[in-house]
Amino acid sequence: MVERFDDKWWRLNNLYYITNEDGQKVKFVCNPLQEKLYWDLWYCNLILKARQFGGTTFVDIFFLDDCLFIKDIEAGIIAHNREDASKIFRRKVKFPYDNLPEGFRNQRRLVTDSQRELAFSNGSIIYVATSVRSGTVQRLHISEHGKICRKYPDKAQEIKTGSLNAIHAGNIVVIESTAEGRYGDFFDFCTEALNNERMEKPLTKLDYKLHFFPWFWDPKNQLDAADALLVTLPKESVEYFDKLEADGHLIGTDGKPVKLTRRQKTWYYKKRLIMKEKMYQEFPSTPAEAFKASIEGAYYAEEMAYLREHGRIGKVPYDPTLPVNTAWDLGIDDWMVLLFHQRYGMENRIIDLYYGNDRKLADYVQMLQIKGYVYNTHFLPHDIANKSLITGKTRLATLIELMPDQNIVVVDKLDLADGISATRDFLPSCWIDEEKCEKFIDGMDSYQRKPDEINGGYFDTPLHNWATHFADAGRYLAIGYQSPPARRKKRRSRKRSARVV
Repeated sequence: MVERFDDKWWRLNNLYYITNEDGQKVKFVCNPLQEKLYWDLWYCNLILKARQFGGTTFVDIFFLDDCLFIKDIEAGIIAHNREDASKIFRRKVKFPYDNLPEGFRNQRRLVTDSQRELAFSNGSIIYVATSVRSGTVQRLHISEHGKICRKYPDKAQEIKTGSLNAIHAGNIVVIESTAEGRYGDFFDFCTEALNNERMEKPLTKLDYKLHFFPWFWDPKNQLDAADALLVTLPKESVEYFDKLEADGHLIGTDGKPVKLTRRQKTWYYKKRLIMKEKMYQEFPSTPAEAFKASIEGAYYAEEMAYLREHGRIGKVPYDPTLPVNTAWDLGIDDWMVLLFHQRYGMENRIIDLYYGNDRKLADYVQMLQIKGYVYNTHFLPHDIANKSLITGKTRLATLIELMPDQNIVVVDKLDLADGISATRDFLPSCWIDEEKCEKFIDGMDSYQRKPDEINGGYFDTPLHNWATHFADAGRYLAIGYQSPPARRKKRRSRKRSARVV
């Protein structure tokens, strides 16, 4: 074997050893997807991946190699918790270094060898931590950034304002993750990069390039021929694959459209039986699909998955022969959300959405008039009847003055757990317009329990973020509309003296 130490591609495929899934020592050789990433790598990179792609291993060995062959380089690797930081350092940094050829290792002897940091005699350093020193790294890898954004929003903010803000043009950043819901920096970064790609916008050295790795690029993701013949694909699966191919979503590693084989389709079907809605996250077909999956700890994961699987999220047109109900979540100096709902038989159709902040009640009443719907009932949260300490007047009284001819109902004040249970009962009867109610759908997907950052797991209380307001509007609709009509009528008549009509 001719040694070619001046060739990085040769070094990556010949110098380093790792442990495989069975714990065995094997030479690291780039698989086809890692090879594609190597040749496509930009300065600022986002990797939206399917499971078992090997992105973390590739990037960390890539950075280790830079530190060994370039003087005075500092590489930082951010993991989402201490346990993962230790695991990444031990398996993907220390083990490959310890198993280098002895002669070369002696030329790059260690000056520092701690539990999470290696410093070399050429002045370069690589370390793994849950945060990095701002303004000092020339190589930065953020592993599972989507998970950091979801579970540790303060840490995500620190990464953005500190580590990422200090990156200079020409340095290399790799942010990789599976998707973790449609919010947070990872989702925002991927969305912007995807939009740049669609517009064929030239990238500066500080623009992010998106590298998406769908499940069908991995040759392992297929059944053998004999097993594939034993599987009968249901109608829903056939329609799913047909739609992907018809819409041009299946693109190969060469950028050209591909057709899935029967072996791939049957593998996906069998895998989905186990993974269910998590299939979108772990083995996405498209970037948009990757962010569809319910996030861990989400209250309405099963219900939203049911709606998607049964085609309940799509085009839901307004029916002018049916009255429209609204459900409100009213914030103070915060989001205010209004859902628009129609009832047809046993179907609950959520046809429209409006939201904003820092606006007066009069602005929302004017918006209702502009919409031009014929309204039946407006469901309001119980706290609308609270008096202002400044004016001594309730927002309910203000709204009644603004909407004297409208039927306003203040929903029952339920325990949060009972309200969530009512919403879970209500959602399976719903059809939701995907375009007009996109933010509501995102909110229902993202409404989750508060993560316990110290002990792991989740508290029994919601994480208060933007999603709360959209989920609350859905909860008030569920509580209000599921109340027996006689009970609602009685409540209205009891409040008639307060001009709730």
